[in-house]
Amino acid sequence: MADAFGADATGLARVEAARGLLIHRVEFAAGKVVDYRVIAPTEWNCRPGGVLAQGLSALTANGPQNLRRQAEWWIQAIDPCVPYRLVVNER
Repeated sequence: MADAFGADATGLARVEAARGLLIHRVEFAAGKVVDYRVIAPTEWNCRPGGVLAQGLSALTANGPQNLRRQAEWWIQAIDPCVPYRLVVNER
């Protein structure tokens, strides 16, 4: 049986987590981790044009306070781990 801990190898794992797709990639050389990367759901959800931006642009409300409340709920529902500063532009 080969010693897996001394091998050069790459591993990739993906799982649908509560907030979306989570991907981990690890690369081993001589039994040591030489590269490790994570793509978290936040990166998909909060990217320009992602689900967060799409939802915010679709909000409608009567008045800036209601719009702010809806936007805050949407941001928290999509990703409660992300700090944000919300600015409501009145037109």
